[in-house]
Amino acid sequence: MPYMELRTTYERWNFDDGYGGNPTNAPILRTQFPAFMCVSDNAEPSANISGYTRSNYVACFSPDGTMTEPGANAHGDDCQNNVATQPATRKAMFNVNVFKSMSLITDGMSNTIAISETIAGTDQGTSADIRGLWWYPWGMQYTHHRSPNTRIPDSVWAGAGPGYCVSTPEAPCSSNGQCHSNQDFAARSKHFGGVNAARGDGSVQFFIDQVDLSVWQALASIDGGEAIANP
Repeated sequence: MPYMELRTTYERWNFDDGYGGNPTNAPILRTQFPAFMCVSDNAEPSANISGYTRSNYVACFSPDGTMTEPGANAHGDDCQNNVATQPATRKAMFNVNVFKSMSLITDGMSNTIAISETIAGTDQGTSADIRGLWWYPWGMQYTHHRSPNTRIPDSVWAGAGPGYCVSTPEAPCSSNGQCHSNQDFAARSKHFGGVNAARGDGSVQFFIDQVDLSVWQALASIDGGEAIANP
């Protein structure tokens, strides 16, 4: 934010408190930031989740598995990171309560994807889709487990209840995750044929939906040592 003409907002944020009910941070979480929204989507605040806002840009949490990195300290994870149906075997740039320095990204910043687009969730009735909720770890992440814009529904933790999954034709989802670490959200966009993703060096590339899955996953890992041709 200090580098995006949002220093005043940054300085208001209380780093000693989280998001839930904090009188200082809550107004910020209800603020729409145009820089975090894609004009092809229409990310709206969730009236069913305290009016908190959504983003179209999310962090890569897994190269080849579900959301939570094995061994991560994921709160509320009744699976304890060890019985997920598709646990990651490689590490991505980000994860839950895991801190990584640039020195750990041995594949190189230009060879590692950090952020991708997502189709922000929506409200429906009393339900609110959590995808794109940038203030919460469930909503601000995606994985490379599946190809961009896959027709396989994203997996939402069943323990959160069906109210946190609002399936749409462009962003299908199912409340079938066994636990927090089972959540599995693909990169998605409303652009025809693919998604934009940013590498660690800040460069942005459009990746087609048909990108080779092995290449897509290799681009998400930070230390896999894969040789990657230009996709």
